[in-house]
Amino acid sequence: MPTVMELYQLLPRTNCKKCGESTCMAFAVALLSRKKIYQNVRRSLK
Repeated sequence: MPTVMELYQLLPRTNCKKCGESTCMAFAVALLSRKKIYQNVRRSLK
């Protein structure tokens, strides 16, 4: 399983909030903890 930093480095790091999190780091943490995977994947496909 990747680390939070590995996931974070794959993100755009613009803190755009399109995913529903306040920062890209917060999104990486949410992904790693599996809290919002389905919700954010669906949102990004729109």
